[in-house]
Amino acid sequence: PACCPPHPADAPPSSSLLSPSAAADRKVSPYDHCVVGQRTATRCVTISVVRCRYVPRTRESLMDIAFLFQTDWIQLWSLNPDITKPDFGVGDEVSILNTGHLYQVGSGDYLTGIAYKMGVTVKSLLLHNADLAQSGSEDTLPTGKTICVMPSSCKRE
Repeated sequence: PACCPPHPADAPPSSSLLSPSAAADRKVSPYDHCVVGQRTATRCVTISVVRCRYVPRTRESLMDIAFLFQTDWIQLWSLNPDITKPDFGVGDEVSILNTGHLYQVGSGDYLTGIAYKMGVTVKSLLLHNADLAQSGSEDTLPTGKTICVMPSSCKRE
């Protein structure tokens, strides 16, 4: 990666997945994280984050999680029909929470157009797809790229 110098042959880059079970049908976002030591040692790790998924903590409610994703708890509940008690302890009930739908970018799709089509803001798309903001070109998307979209079904006035 651009942030990191090449690793020595005896220390290949590590790879980690932030989800306990990444299904084959889910796409991941790779992030490079490098740490420079006090001297000259640099260690880089590539972290792959599964799109449209969140691992809830014990005692975390849907309202707490909705605040993180700038949405309504009802929107999250509709994406997770297995949750029977949305007001408390979601992490005790499910191990992985869906936070949106996967959308495959088609030819001619661009970020503002997808946002308009799904009834969301570009800011919302960037919140769910941090790698898009890091790429520098927020409106140009490659055909075939998979992104996470949380369509707006609970519009607030």
